[in-house]
Amino acid sequence: MKTFSQAIKKACLISAKPTLAIAPAHDGRLLSLLPDLCRLVSPLLIGRAETIQDRIFELGMNPVDFKIIDEKDEESAIVRAMRLIKEDRAKILMEAGMDHDLFMHEVFRTRHRRSVSTILSHVNIIEFPLTRKCAIITDTTMNPAPGLKEKIAVLHNALSVARAIGRARPKVAALAALEYVNPSMPSTIDAAVLSKMAQRGQFGDAKVEGPLDIDCAVSKDACTRKGVKSEVTGDVDIFLVPDVESGSCFVQFLSVFGNMPVTGFVVGSPAPVILKSHYTNNPSAIAGVAFAGLMVRR
Repeated sequence: MKTFSQAIKKACLISAKPTLAIAPAHDGRLLSLLPDLCRLVSPLLIGRAETIQDRIFELGMNPVDFKIIDEKDEESAIVRAMRLIKEDRAKILMEAGMDHDLFMHEVFRTRHRRSVSTILSHVNIIEFPLTRKCAIITDTTMNPAPGLKEKIAVLHNALSVARAIGRARPKVAALAALEYVNPSMPSTIDAAVLSKMAQRGQFGDAKVEGPLDIDCAVSKDACTRKGVKSEVTGDVDIFLVPDVESGSCFVQFLSVFGNMPVTGFVVGSPAPVILKSHYTNNPSAIAGVAFAGLMVRR
């Protein structure tokens, strides 16, 4: 899929809708999306049943049309949702409570992981209006200062998402502040190692190039000016950022100043996790569910 709308259209065509556990389902703005979400998934609302029913009524819908699991508080709702995911009764988890820190603490506890070696990372999916193409930016949330070992795992996570949304041979730009290796800058060395690993087939059918600065990643003119030869320039599927700080600023800049649609979710856990803090508007939330639905369909 090249655009958000294409991803939504394809997710709507999935016959066996994956179950989306919304926990705790106390956010009225998110509940207002239920008619659209029902085209993509089978929503399961977990939380205080009375509160959920009241808010659904306020939105002009009938609670009997939705599956609701009653839990007394936000913590128990999150625990219940994770149990359903571990039992394979829910495929996607979406945050819709009021206490973000509680959600993060409970969902990402080690006991909910498939194994202690599994790394969690966040993929942002952004749509570039000029090219009408989506690209992944990672990791922008979970790993503040990843070393080479963590970047390898983050890249594997991102590649799985890229392939799930139709990129058979993903093109990756391993970003750094410079487009050449500088021994004083570890991010340039990491990018060069990842590029060499890709040449030897360690990431499967994928093209990884780095280090590349953003200029060389997006502009063939910049590559010509700087003497850089790159097969991914101007056609990047995954931007692998050096750290969370640079990645978060990159995404926010594109979203706020570039007015580009952005969505995303956490991967590496037993199910994709859509964080409340990472959808900025209703279309972004719907697109995030669509991409996650395509991810779990594999």
